[in-house]
Amino acid sequence: LIKDYYDTGELKSEAWVNEEQNYDGLFRSYYRSGKKWAEVIFKDGYKNSIQKIYLENGKLKEQGTFVNNISQGLWYLNVDSINTVVLKIYKDGLEDGTALEYRNDSLKLLSNYKEGKKDGVWDFIQLVKSGDFLPNVRSMISHNNVITS
Repeated sequence: LIKDYYDTGELKSEAWVNEEQNYDGLFRSYYRSGKKWAEVIFKDGYKNSIQKIYLENGKLKEQGTFVNNISQGLWYLNVDSINTVVLKIYKDGLEDGTALEYRNDSLKLLSNYKEGKKDGVWDFIQLVKSGDFLPNVRSMISHNNVITS
């Protein structure tokens, strides 16, 4: 276990390393306040787990999976300052699939990516009435294999 400290003495990060001094196990970093900033598990120097990054108030800011240091699968991003949550899908480190953006708990944007580039139709969503989306939104969500509650 190795530990790094801020110049003022507070714990900055702690990580397990292997004999080759590569990160190998749990890595955690902290704000100066002592609150957790991030955590991820490494295997032989590569991120190989869900990575979580937190705001200083303890709310989850970002969560996503790494496989050999490459972003894979569903990622969650919380932009707390503008009350926005973004869900994105990554494949081999590139955005790939439908991304959903929610503002104030309402779906506002459906965007599509293929191999990291903007692709296809981008829909800015307007609510007809609370909880009722425009008709094409539901079909786009199911067509792109995005699961919503």
